[in-house]
Amino acid sequence: MNLYEYVSSNPVNFIDPYGLWHYALSPSQRKSEPRTLVLPDSGESLYSEAAKQKLADFMVLNYREFSKWAMLDKQKCGYKVPNTGFIDVGSYAIFSLGIYQRSYKNGIKNAWEEQGLHVIETIPVIDTAIKQHLRGSRNEIYAYFYTGHGAISCLAGDKGGKYWAVPPEKYTSYGIAEMQLIACDTHDGADTWNKNVSKAGHLRTVEGGLNFKDAFGWPSYVDENGE
Repeated sequence: MNLYEYVSSNPVNFIDPYGLWHYALSPSQRKSEPRTLVLPDSGESLYSEAAKQKLADFMVLNYREFSKWAMLDKQKCGYKVPNTGFIDVGSYAIFSLGIYQRSYKNGIKNAWEEQGLHVIETIPVIDTAIKQHLRGSRNEIYAYFYTGHGAISCLAGDKGGKYWAVPPEKYTSYGIAEMQLIACDTHDGADTWNKNVSKAGHLRTVEGGLNFKDAFGWPSYVDENGE
């Protein structure tokens, strides 16, 4: 087997003719990896700006922040990229809304695992853990989901009778591909929350209360891109 076929047997110059990217591992294999390897199908030097732009497009991350989320792996002729999705649950509501929250959260978890993300789920979560997940120490975060209480744009809750809140700020060191904040009034802070999301990424917030419009309606979601 020629391990360097995809670079025309020339791993020193990292050349291959198409300039596309693919994951080195299958989704089921990637699920255990906080960061995972991507390889070029063929085309350009790993160091070229054109190749980096194509990788940013492939990852739905910002090209201008490439150095913050991509780690060159010279030995394997590729890049290690973020592959972690955080699911944080502050609390569930009672009755039908709580059932809806659980169903929504499980749908996100299943979708991310099918995609090959390494999913970390924290229930219940508090402010310090939320900030730690968003800020990250190893730049592993790719997607983020929160459901629970919200208050005037903040993620909120209480632990042992002590109130906590996470205000809308820039937490991530680079714009991530997806952020969903399924809690009351999170759209009030969308102009700041979106600073945590890449320009081509997806931010979902809730306008008004997290409740059903009517017996068969859905909460008022607002979907937009980041910066």
